[in-house]
Amino acid sequence: MNKEIEKTVTEICNWIREEFKNTSSSQTESILPEIINSLADLIRALKTGEL
Repeated sequence: MNKEIEKTVTEICNWIREEFKNTSSSQTESILPEIINSLADLIRALKTGEL
């Protein structure tokens, strides 16, 4: 299960990287911060063994 989560985290990170390259500042300000915060929560849970 953790390998699947790690793969998902990697894919989300890659998506975020691409979005930063291809978005306007208004898009970046509206949705990406929430996605990044959620990703950070997921990574934190993975590292602490909550998942």
